[in-house]
Amino acid sequence: MAGWFATILGLLALVLLLRLLFEWRRYASGGAIISGRQLVLRIASAAVLMVVLVLVMVGARLRFTSPEVAFAYWAGCLALVVLAMLMALLDLVLLRRTRGRWRAESYRRLSTYIRRLEKTRDEQVDRR
Repeated sequence: MAGWFATILGLLALVLLLRLLFEWRRYASGGAIISGRQLVLRIASAAVLMVVLVLVMVGARLRFTSPEVAFAYWAGCLALVVLAMLMALLDLVLLRRTRGRWRAESYRRLSTYIRRLEKTRDEQVDRR
């Protein structure tokens, strides 16, 4: 059972790294909608998740000398998981802010286009 669990965790880690590589390539080519700060945040959160993965896999095989040591080890793992969750929330906040700026820019461009269209239409009516 532990072998299957380790295999699944390894596959999830591989998927995480491949998605991160894909995100990096898309950002480097200029096709990403995220900022550099968000990319760094995503890389950092992926690193934290990888550390947690390694700690869980190592901790499952460790023989702790006392309950206090085991508690401290797993509390540290839990703290890293909470850190990864907070980083994900920060990424969502930054993504929402970016989306708001893009939406405002889109509305501004649309209103500029409509004004130009109305101006052109008014000029054509005046010529007749």
